[in-house]
Amino acid sequence: MTIGDIAFCVLGDLFLNADWTETTIPGAGWNEMLAADDNLPGWDQLNGFIVKHGRKALQGKWQALGTSTKIRYFGMRRKGVSG
Repeated sequence: MTIGDIAFCVLGDLFLNADWTETTIPGAGWNEMLAADDNLPGWDQLNGFIVKHGRKALQGKWQALGTSTKIRYFGMRRKGVSG
């Protein structure tokens, strides 16, 4: 597990409603992001996705959500700001 994997889990939780039952952003849910098999533990679902598609695929999905919903992430580079 990497820092990015932990960040992925935190981001998923960040966009859940108050009941922790639905995402507040369409497409940001665990199952939508990973096309997960509910019969496996979460770490196996995440690892299976990473083995099959790579971490860049997860990053791309979050970036696509950000573009389609106008979400801005703290870690994204902006004009005039060095990272």
